[in-house]
Amino acid sequence: MKRLTAVLAAAALPLAAAAAPESFTIDPYHSFPYFDVLHLGTSLIRGRFDKTSGKITLDAAAKTGSVDLVIEAGLKQHDIVALIPIIEGAGGVITSWEGGSAAKGGRVVAAGDKRVHEAAMKVLAS
Repeated sequence: MKRLTAVLAAAALPLAAAAAPESFTIDPYHSFPYFDVLHLGTSLIRGRFDKTSGKITLDAAAKTGSVDLVIEAGLKQHDIVALIPIIEGAGGVITSWEGGSAAKGGRVVAAGDKRVHEAAMKVLAS
């Protein structure tokens, strides 16, 4: 009986380790997301985000996860205007910190979905 208990305990160890949430940090020196924008239907403009940061946490057992939100301040109009349709087209939300249009640049909040954006706006308002 002791041997069966020991075998079952040893078999359960990998399951306990797999149940723990996993965290991943985006490497800011080697991660550069790229994007393409079709300009006036005639030319393709390519760009990349030079500043990338964030952390992703996944808990497979609980079927939950989280993504840290990166908020930029001091963006120029040309830094952001081409990204607005890409973010919104992917189901994201992008606004100024005050909730208005992000097209003029400045202080911008971009999130992958409405729920995350609303939570970020509440934090900024407090």
